[in-house]
Amino acid sequence: MSMPTKTAQPRLSRKEQQERTREVLLAAAATLFAEQGFGETSVEAIAERAGFTRGAFYSNFESKDDIFLTLLEIRGQASIDEVSGIYRASETLDEALGGLKERNKRRHDHETWFLLGVEFRLHALRNPKVRRRLAAILRREREGFARAAKQQFDQLGLEPPSPIEDIAIVLQTLDHGIPELEAIDPDGVRKNFFFDSLVVLMDSGAALARERAKA
Repeated sequence: MSMPTKTAQPRLSRKEQQERTREVLLAAAATLFAEQGFGETSVEAIAERAGFTRGAFYSNFESKDDIFLTLLEIRGQASIDEVSGIYRASETLDEALGGLKERNKRRHDHETWFLLGVEFRLHALRNPKVRRRLAAILRREREGFARAAKQQFDQLGLEPPSPIEDIAIVLQTLDHGIPELEAIDPDGVRKNFFFDSLVVLMDSGAALARERAKA
């Protein structure tokens, strides 16, 4: 009886190996940041959790700041893509908000990454180089808010009552500020207040746009 032969696995190219190493390091960093926070996590701990050396870490990332910002960029782009898809598939604001609420329920790590974001923003405020890169990530996030808001006004056939970039700043401020208030004072700030505030903001903006269109 012949023994089954093992199928030889194709060897990864140098680029593929590096990409794989980078993915494993990112996954290890995400887990440790969630478990311990940004400040308590070290480069050595990330490398050890991933099963690599410090040298392997520094071959892929400049620092702990770099790997955290890379995670933010990845998560931020995924979030923008998902939210944009919800708005594209929605014909009304209510339908879009329903999709966003469902998405929010599925985000099991939302609170963890909110706390990490607060911690990291304080760190970035004290480090100009980190602050500049974080600012670029936040600008891309605002661009996503701007596209979503413009789409809503376009569906209504209205010109936004203020520059769409200004509306995006307001939306981003609500998105970052309301969860902080909810975390500090959960009895004083009801859940889903962010979505309720979006309705008020967009309805008010649409009413103002209609009045200006009459003038």
